Amino acid sequence: MGIILQARDKKLRRRVAMKMFKEQVLAMDGDLLRFIEEAQIMGQLEHPNIVPVHDLGMDPDGKVFYTMKFVNGVTLGAILDGIRDRDSNISSQFSFGHLLGIFSKICDAMEFAHSRNVVHRDLKPENVMVGEHGEVQVMDWGISKILGRESMHKASKQAPASNQTGIDSLRSGSNAIYEMMTIDGQILGTPNFMSPEQAMGKLSEIDTRSDIYSLGAILYQILTLRTPVEGEDAYDIVHKVAKGNISSLKSRGINLFSREFWGGVVKDEKCFHHIPGGQIPSSLSSIAMKALAMEKDDRYQSVKALQKDIEDYQGGFATSAEDAGHFRQIILFIGRNKWFVLIGMSLLLALLILVIALLEEAHEQYDSRRQHNAPGAANAGNGSAGIGAGEQ
Repeated sequence: MGIILQARDKKLRRRVAMKMFKEQVLAMDGDLLRFIEEAQIMGQLEHPNIVPVHDLGMDPDGKVFYTMKFVNGVTLGAILDGIRDRDSNISSQFSFGHLLGIFSKICDAMEFAHSRNVVHRDLKPENVMVGEHGEVQVMDWGISKILGRESMHKASKQAPASNQTGIDSLRSGSNAIYEMMTIDGQILGTPNFMSPEQAMGKLSEIDTRSDIYSLGAILYQILTLRTPVEGEDAYDIVHKVAKGNISSLKSRGINLFSREFWGGVVKDEKCFHHIPGGQIPSSLSSIAMKALAMEKDDRYQSVKALQKDIEDYQGGFATSAEDAGHFRQIILFIGRNKWFVLIGMSLLLALLILVIALLEEAHEQYDSRRQHNAPGAANAGNGSAGIGAGEQ
């Protein structure tokens, strides 16, 4: 829909990114309206992890453009590709912990967008920029959807759009423009990361949980360095997504219910070299698969719930996505309290050694007394006394 140029703001003397509409189109064209609305949505989503928009305008040739922050960095997609290809430079810069930190910032951006009733609909690693100073920016809101707009038009035109949806855009106030919105049956998004409802063209069913599915797909790729759905072409991938035919973690050599190492990890150094020890925590696998559930009701119901499970994993607690038994809970408790457990075990061992020593000493004393008081020892004493008396 647009092209990205590097430009210079002459007034503020700064470098900016400029997105321009590709074609010269009529003012009421649906694509142009979507382009303008993208700038308006991004401009109103003021968050540290959403790229800020500076200006919206038209150049002397009549082409619409908007300018935004120039992010000097790389996409998360390029980072994951580099790690998969064992690029030592990228691997040294982005540890597994760093990748989870980037994912957390993406979740922060989406939790804020959802609070403003905006669904991205095209979340993927290629739409996440990571700056040279660690800043994370979610980009490309071109096919985002404002929730609640339908009910707003069915109800009343008197209430301002911003009071209903949290975002006021070009398509918020006119039924004529509203009729040009995307209709059911169209498929929008990137096949490998779109939700099943998107793949089936059920756009009226898209809500915040559709983005949660895409977040699950991003987490899946962070874990495995591959997308959850693969196919011969885009049509094959869309068909698999619509059917819920995800390449399960188990099929990649990961057993979600493995208890091979304290019930927590599975090892495959060849596939998962970016994870310390080549081990994928089963709790993270469970989180990804819950977010990727076919039915919306089976997914996380909010980004906060997804983030909480990530935080619980990082804190050493069991997550809501995994089936943590008593043994798993005990192991997690030990992991969270290593020093206390170590000190406790040392004290217990010292106490045990002391008890054993005392028991040994008591046993020796008992044996000594027993030998001293034995009948043989008493007779020997009497015999000695008799011999002495006879001699007298």
